[in-house]
Amino acid sequence: MKALAAVVFVCLLIPTSGHAAPPSDDLRAQLARLEQAVEKIRGLKPLQAIQTAFVSDQQFDAAYDRLLHRDLPASDIQIRQQEFALLGLLSKSDDLHRVLFQKVSPEVGAFYDEYRKTLYVRNHGDFLVGLRRDLVAREYVHALQDQHFNLLKLSPDESRLRYRNSDASSAHQALVAGDAVNTEDLFVFRTYSRTELQAFARLQSQTSKTPALPKAFERELDFQYTTGLNFTQKLYDPNGMGAVDAAYSRLPSSTYEIMHPQAYANHWRLASITLHGVQGFSDWKLADDDVLGALGYELILWQYLDKKRAKNVVDGYGGDRYILLQNGGHDAMLFRSVWTSGKAADTARRALIDALRARFHTIQITVGAGTTVVERDGAAFFSRAGKNLTMTLAPTAGLAQQLGIAPTT
Repeated sequence: MKALAAVVFVCLLIPTSGHAAPPSDDLRAQLARLEQAVEKIRGLKPLQAIQTAFVSDQQFDAAYDRLLHRDLPASDIQIRQQEFALLGLLSKSDDLHRVLFQKVSPEVGAFYDEYRKTLYVRNHGDFLVGLRRDLVAREYVHALQDQHFNLLKLSPDESRLRYRNSDASSAHQALVAGDAVNTEDLFVFRTYSRTELQAFARLQSQTSKTPALPKAFERELDFQYTTGLNFTQKLYDPNGMGAVDAAYSRLPSSTYEIMHPQAYANHWRLASITLHGVQGFSDWKLADDDVLGALGYELILWQYLDKKRAKNVVDGYGGDRYILLQNGGHDAMLFRSVWTSGKAADTARRALIDALRARFHTIQITVGAGTTVVERDGAAFFSRAGKNLTMTLAPTAGLAQQLGIAPTT
């Protein structure tokens, strides 16, 4: 399940308007001072000059829109729309394209384009000397990260890839975001005056004017910038930036490790699951195959259940894969997951059923070879074998059961 929010939420600033004049020498000097401060704090020097474009609002919006469309082709958005709706992460009335391209883009004030190797800044001087210069500093960190660690390699385009792993990409993005926010925080505390710090604290306490987003997207954004920050700080606090640098050589393999930094430190191993296709469904097209990940399971549960319960369930995560099948206008999904024990797998099964109950309010449960749940939009099927859990989502109970017990390749 591609981390769409991580692609979109680059650097949020208060929106501005008006036409921008060409950048002055003073503006360039201000940027140079900001860059020097960030380089010292982060402990990275540019390997070559970093191109910065001070552009008008119109040019900025066009460049940002171009980056989003490159990362999120329409075909990929459509697949995610269908998967998110099946999982209950989006309602039927939510338009994923509108959420991504209309609700967020006007709020962005600075971003780094890893394709064009360019840091874009709206051409307003207060971005470099005002209270929100920390966010320009954060984006400059991304430019440094790109030169030293190659951001495109960390989060490659998997839209045309078979057997992808979006969960690993989400974990890498959390490292990148956490590293940048950690440096941003240090930048604020080391370069802001006492008066600025007080004003900054008041600004941070204000209610955001950003339009409300679906709960799953809010959590995913929070994950990148808070859970990712906690992961990075666990590396930084004892050993400094050298330990953060080392994480780019031994990348976290799953969002589970971002949630559990100690697991990463202990070289936690992700369970390997093979799921290329399913027998007996020759009339169905394989539309997607991916990893839901610890974060994905948490999002499903967090959307409808107590957040503490969702966290406790995901603590037992060991690995997973899923496929999306399509036949005409019908969609079906098959999930295979591994948990730390049979008890943990059964705990996950019960929580997933309770999430369906909370989502649809009225469901019918039948227990046989597995557990079949019928709700108003379709059906789900669950079966457990030891610490392995199977879950299916399909239009009918019979199809959900058939998919759940069919041999896979």
